[in-house]
Amino acid sequence: MNTSVETPTSQVSPLITPNKPYHVPEAEGVKKRMTIAVGLVGLGGIVLAADSLVLEPAIREDHYCNRIESPKVVHAATGRLAYVFCGDECAKIAGQEMVRRTVDRELDFANLRGSLESVGDDTFANQSQKQPNFFLLTNRRIIVVFYGQQVHPAPQMWELTLREHGSRAVPISGSVVIGATGNGARFFQHYFTGGQPSDRLKFLAAHIVLTARDLDTFAIEGLDLAVITASGFEWVTDREKADLAHRSRELATFLRTQFVETHI
Repeated sequence: MNTSVETPTSQVSPLITPNKPYHVPEAEGVKKRMTIAVGLVGLGGIVLAADSLVLEPAIREDHYCNRIESPKVVHAATGRLAYVFCGDECAKIAGQEMVRRTVDRELDFANLRGSLESVGDDTFANQSQKQPNFFLLTNRRIIVVFYGQQVHPAPQMWELTLREHGSRAVPISGSVVIGATGNGARFFQHYFTGGQPSDRLKFLAAHIVLTARDLDTFAIEGLDLAVITASGFEWVTDREKADLAHRSRELATFLRTQFVETHI
């Protein structure tokens, strides 16, 4: 069985950078300090975006945090799906299990909701027994997009939430943001309007992630961005991401001039 995944070529080599000793309190970590990921359904395709920083918080105040540059959007070409998760190792393993079941044709596309919830329930039950210091209330979510003949004629996006008393899978026909629940950048999701071309939605998705980074530079960094259509998966190029980042900075500057009085 081949469940290999694709990553952006510019991010193949993870960079591990120990930060200064920093302890992330559990309540703060649940509220804010985690991945932010965005899914937007447009005309002709679905846009997936996320930051590209893995944060491993220090368990004790005298330990170091690890900040690891690593792609968050995972593309499993063999299974014709892409996903991004937020949370912890349990959510990560659930994503891997979802890929395995898809590749092995164990996922029932006639009952996709039930199949995804089964992945969540099985993984949660297994990992809650295996992982030390397993925290039941951690925000564990996955955005997954299926494409190709298995969901013909158009790609489908789902949100899977892993919970103690039954996981929940919901089809998404508009927009979804997971992670970083205390981050103000999530507000920009309200500007999403259905019926927009997917190419146009790239900027909104990128702006949400990049603004989240401006508000939380410790836990959020970088940008993964991809578009999934009925025929396939395509990474947004580094050049286009740089252009989107420039537009995002211009928008942020414009908004500041509207709300903040400047003195010359």
